[in-house]
Amino acid sequence: AESPTMNFVRQGLPMLAFIGLGSLGLSKLMVGKYISEEAKLTKEAAKENFDLDKELEKMKLELDLDNWENKRIPRPSDEGKKEQKGVR
Repeated sequence: AESPTMNFVRQGLPMLAFIGLGSLGLSKLMVGKYISEEAKLTKEAAKENFDLDKELEKMKLELDLDNWENKRIPRPSDEGKKEQKGVR
């Protein structure tokens, strides 16, 4: 019969090493992935000069703020009332 410490050395230690090294390896891969995604986003943002005032003017032209209608949003409690009214 093998001793419990020998069992740990043969089975437990490699498993713990695999888990620890796998965790470190995955964390390094994920950091690299996020860095490359950020680099792509900053390149795209640098290509177009974004001006908040220009965007505001575009939106004002698209929207008609003088003619609008207030529309009620149906709520779950309203649906139950409609069903009850229809049954009566």
